[in-house]
Amino acid sequence: MHPSYGGRYRTDTLDGRRLNRGSILNHIEQLKALIEQQYGTTATHVETVPVHETFNGETIWDGEVEVFDVPEFENADRVFAWNFEDDDGEQQQVTVAQISPASDPSTAVKAYLISQYGNRK
Repeated sequence: MHPSYGGRYRTDTLDGRRLNRGSILNHIEQLKALIEQQYGTTATHVETVPVHETFNGETIWDGEVEVFDVPEFENADRVFAWNFEDDDGEQQQVTVAQISPASDPSTAVKAYLISQYGNRK
């Protein structure tokens, strides 16, 4: 996290590509199950989108965001989801519904990063 985000300086980035040695299919199936549990809807994987976020010229997040259709969820048509390895080496899963300001995978990642900044104040 860049120091301007309020967190301590990190020389590494949040890397959404580091999976827990499982296959990509398992990764997508795990995110699908999480979305179905959290949002109470069926989820269908649509695509994988690479996202690279920078702040003041430095990479703060680099990874792939999975996009899922969620037809029975009344507040959004899609949910964006990804895994990343936290500072302690633990795998974290993130889901963000396609609700403003998270209108696409890139803005979903930005919204998540901003939410984490608020938690580190």
